[in-house]
Order: sequence, then C-alpha cells, then structure tokens
Amino acid sequence: MELTRKEMGFIANFMETEYGEGCGYVFFDEWDMKTTRGVMGSLRKKGVIVHIDEDWKSMGVDSPMSWICLNDDLETYGKMLDEAGIEWRWD
Repeated sequence: MELTRKEMGFIANFMETEYGEGCGYVFFDEWDMKTTRGVMGSLRKKGVIVHIDEDWKSMGVDSPMSWICLNDDLETYGKMLDEAGIEWRWD
C-alpha cells in the first residue's frame, strides 16, 4: 500500500497514544481540519482507519473532536514510518 507523506504523518500521531496503540482523539482546534478531513477520508478508503466516531456532538462537549482507530496492522505501519524517516515512537 502506498501512503502519502501527510497520511504517514497522521498515522504517526496515533501509533502510540495515552488511549492505546492505534487509537486517539483528533481535536479539531489542534489540526488543520480542511486537510485532516481529506487525509482521514483517504486513510479510511485504504482501510487504515477502521473507525471514526464523532460522539462529541451528542455529549454536549464544546470542543469538536473525532475518535479514530487504526486497523490492527500497526507493525507494518511502524516499518513504513521508519523507512520514510518519520518519527513515531513517543518515549
């Protein structure tokens, strides 16, 4: 599978999070959502993102966000990121 640099950068942010490997929040005020929505849609079509939840709308939360989950192929993504020279380990 071929991924763009933007797609790989997005994946890198969710490889290791405080919520668990491959999952996390996209807080709209922290991302350029015009670009990020396109990246998320592309990754979903490619099967990299398997879940996008925008339940904040029903929770009465003031800060818009999406919960995303990557598929379980994290080892492959890690290798792709390493080969592309993209830092993703957040030790």
